[in-house]
Amino acid sequence: MKVTAATQDKGAAAAGRAQGGARQEQVALTPAQAIAQAVGLMNAGKLEAAEKLCRQIVEARPGFADAWNVLGVILHRRGDGKEAVKAIRRAIRLNGAEANYYANVGEMLRQQGETDAAITALRRATRLDPESAQAFNNLGVAYFDKGKYEDAVRCYRRAIEIDPAYPEPHNNLGNALTALGRTGEAREAYEKALELRPDYAEALHNMATLLGGAGDTEEAEKALRRSIELQPDKIENYRQLANLLLVGNRVQEAIEVLAEALKRDEKNVETLIALARAHLKQGTNAVAARLAREAMELDEENPEIWHVYGQCCHELDRFDEAVEYFEKALEKRPDFIECRHSLAITLKSLGDFDRAEAELRGLIEKQPGLIAAYSGLTDMIKFTEDHPYFQRLREMVEQMGEADDERAMFLHYAIAKAYDDIGDYERAFDHYSRGAAMKRRRLDYDEEKSEAFFESIKKTYDAKFFTEKQVRGHPSTLPIFIVGMPRSGSTLTEQVLSSHPEVYGAGEIKVLSQSIHRLRHLHPDLPPFPELGRAMDEAHYRQLGSFYLGVTALLDEEAAHITDKLLTNYYFLGLIHKAFPNARIIHTMRNPVDCCLSCYTKLFKDDMPYTYDLRELGRYYRRYQALMEHWRQVLPEGVMLEVQYEEMVADFENKAKEIVAFCGLEWDEQCLRFYESRRPVKTASVAQVRKPIYKDSVERWRRYEKQLQPLLEERLEP
Repeated sequence: MKVTAATQDKGAAAAGRAQGGARQEQVALTPAQAIAQAVGLMNAGKLEAAEKLCRQIVEARPGFADAWNVLGVILHRRGDGKEAVKAIRRAIRLNGAEANYYANVGEMLRQQGETDAAITALRRATRLDPESAQAFNNLGVAYFDKGKYEDAVRCYRRAIEIDPAYPEPHNNLGNALTALGRTGEAREAYEKALELRPDYAEALHNMATLLGGAGDTEEAEKALRRSIELQPDKIENYRQLANLLLVGNRVQEAIEVLAEALKRDEKNVETLIALARAHLKQGTNAVAARLAREAMELDEENPEIWHVYGQCCHELDRFDEAVEYFEKALEKRPDFIECRHSLAITLKSLGDFDRAEAELRGLIEKQPGLIAAYSGLTDMIKFTEDHPYFQRLREMVEQMGEADDERAMFLHYAIAKAYDDIGDYERAFDHYSRGAAMKRRRLDYDEEKSEAFFESIKKTYDAKFFTEKQVRGHPSTLPIFIVGMPRSGSTLTEQVLSSHPEVYGAGEIKVLSQSIHRLRHLHPDLPPFPELGRAMDEAHYRQLGSFYLGVTALLDEEAAHITDKLLTNYYFLGLIHKAFPNARIIHTMRNPVDCCLSCYTKLFKDDMPYTYDLRELGRYYRRYQALMEHWRQVLPEGVMLEVQYEEMVADFENKAKEIVAFCGLEWDEQCLRFYESRRPVKTASVAQVRKPIYKDSVERWRRYEKQLQPLLEERLEP
């Protein structure tokens, strides 16, 4: 893939003058010497001086073919591709037997997109000089651009045969073999290129791409980091490394890599988009939105940016704005599959199931193998054995075989739901288990640390903490904290409350943990949670309350109460009560085995690593139970209401009235019609809460009693 300035020494008379010495003595040069001097200037980066000298030569000797060739190479390096081609074609007219001229013009034409003309020129070069490794290599690249990978392989192998120590054709051979799916041979080719030139950045990049695709992320990361060392200004390498880190769930590292790329090119739109996506994955959604807006200012008509900004709006609960930007992107690019899927998911959150289903079905018609579309549909449709989508899912499972990638993982969960619908529970559980095992392998979960964390909470927030820690927190009655395990009926409880005209349902907001981080940032001497609670004084508690309310109070300025349904806030109940002594806490509960089964059979958006292994799930549930029993013992009476899902299903009206009364609200009949609420819902229960109360999920575990033995052996009582 080279353009060279090789010249022929014709031994002609002087064609130019050079200045030398203090007396500026004129020295006669042969044309070959003058051309050599021009090549030297070019290689030193002095392109303007090199061009000036070359033009003097061709003016003096217009029939000197080498001068036109070198002039063409110089013009090419200066970015004047059209004039470069003209110059070398002039050289060819003067000397049509010089293979190097054809090799040069062929590569220039290829870079200008004139692939057919490039192939014609490069084939002529190989015929004129069958021993030109460069010409065969360049011809291979032209064939590669044309999609003729077998022809490219043939050319690269010939270049290597001519010059085994020439690293470029080894690297290019790897590219062609990769395109043909011959990854083992491709890896050998890249390894040879790197053996010949260990600092070959492009080969390192290509090797990393191959290794990453094959799942060898450790070696791929090494290759990319080395490539970045060699080419610190090649931004593409940073983005590729960040993608690799994101696949490994190393989100913060990916953010740091992309931030470094932005330091080198702060207006790089692709990097801004990639960094916004990384922040979305981390959950720092406001930062992601800011980055997307920065990218939008640089490229106002880019549908990729509109899509990312729409995703930010969805995560920030600005659903109508999200729909607006998704539709804007789709208007410009109707075949934008990822964006159309995002639109469908947002429509589901808004409760517009008819349109969401139509969008997902449209995606399936366009791409029958799009697993994400089936996953989005599974909780909106009831499968039957003759359902066409069920048949497609079965075919895809057969074709997939034993693959262990993200696509396979989603496919297992989708077909498991279908088997569950038709009552084939054995096959359903087999697929749930296979999908869960794939997800678990992708997560880092230290069970010992988890157990120690639970114990440290109980030790810190003991009975003495509540009797001896006399502080006045924020007096607000605004927050209602809904806590518990996932799939315990918490969304139903929040939907009942949010149907009340005086309550705003905020959903799973992370404001409390963010407020804690903000407090510790301002007071770095404070220890982390859970020890934090004992170290805080009254001013700290009131400040924590102010931080929290400063965000939540803006969600609805007229609401008497705002629900916070981040379930894992049960870790913080001691801290919550001290910070908000007048806040209400609702603990949602469900049959433990039903709850765990529902967790195990759900592929959560957020990582909940303990839910993908039955024994780990059982042990985690027991730790959760022990912590909640601790809170029952130490929290003042009347602070927390416990709502049993099965009781709520059996006697919904009375339980709903109990919840509303606990929150100090007058009863409103609208709370019984919670399923009519247009409040957006993003949780795994998004489809269920749009339906009236149903009892199908009670005692569901009995369908899977045989398969759930590992869970039951962890002393979990149904």
